Amino acid sequence: PIASGSTFQVVVNYSGKPGEIKQGDIQPWLATDGEWIVAGEPESSAWWYPANDHPSDPALMDVSIRVPAGMKAISVGRLESADSGNEKNFDTWHWIARQPMASYLNFMAIGQFELKQGVDHGLPYVYAVSEKLTAEQRTTAFAALLTTGRRIRTLERMFGPYPFTELGGIVPAHRLWFGGLETQTRPVYEARSILNRGFEPGLLDHELAHMWFGDNVTVRQWNDIFTTEGYASWAQWGAAELTGGRKANDALNRAFDRLKDNDAFWKITMIDPGRSHLFDAVYVRGPMALQALRNVIGDQAFFALAKDWAQDPGSRTLEEWMAAAQAHTTIDLGPFFRAWIYSPTAPAHTAANGFRE
Repeated sequence: PIASGSTFQVVVNYSGKPGEIKQGDIQPWLATDGEWIVAGEPESSAWWYPANDHPSDPALMDVSIRVPAGMKAISVGRLESADSGNEKNFDTWHWIARQPMASYLNFMAIGQFELKQGVDHGLPYVYAVSEKLTAEQRTTAFAALLTTGRRIRTLERMFGPYPFTELGGIVPAHRLWFGGLETQTRPVYEARSILNRGFEPGLLDHELAHMWFGDNVTVRQWNDIFTTEGYASWAQWGAAELTGGRKANDALNRAFDRLKDNDAFWKITMIDPGRSHLFDAVYVRGPMALQALRNVIGDQAFFALAKDWAQDPGSRTLEEWMAAAQAHTTIDLGPFFRAWIYSPTAPAHTAANGFRE
């Protein structure tokens, strides 16, 4: 027996060939001509390290990756060292994350990467782009990644101080099934999403907003996804508004006009979207609900709620978020939440439901 409150260590020896394992149509471990990456949501850690793979159990991470000399190994947090040590033909890359994270927020990439390192407003950064991309493509990718610090400062105006001690980002060569993933301190961006002519800068705002919503505060279980993807998607609207772009309320009205008669869309509720529809509606219904809430309770209460929630690290539920929202206003939000969070039909187009011209 282990005494309550005592410290103990568990060592797990394990091995395997993760590239041979698939979860349905998704394979978090990818290999592409001498480059490897493991990253995914809602799960990925099980493909490369033993852990209690559940978002309610965040932990500190210390990652050492031993690779053939000349290759680079990228992970989360701060790069402590990248040297051969006592081995002539191998290098060990050592990364430490000093704030807890959910297991899926960790990742590993191995290959030939071009790195840029420096300090931005006191925060050390490491950006990595695959050398399998052309020199011109790498220049374009780095130009996007190097806007991270500026975007973080815009997001801080809405959500309070950046909650981590490092900045970063990585663009591998793989064809990923997502455009971006909020791996903690160093989001993974798919090359096509960064390089295509229709590149949407909001992608970076979205993934970086996850540092507050999804990383610093993570879901208790996956049906709480509104509290992460809803806010990250709204952050795209909010950041655009703050920097002279389209008003977030205009984005709400445009989205609602497009979707108000789409019954299949509204059937996916925010209180429990279900495993098969976890990511189907939240990216649009989520920010719509948040902007509607902003219209109902006002900017002062809305941003106080966002900051109070995002600055208190841990794992929490959607029900707890609704209670926190109610605590920031004297307006009874019960009918509002029934319309936007619980209802399998479109909210009535009323002021009580947050609609403004």
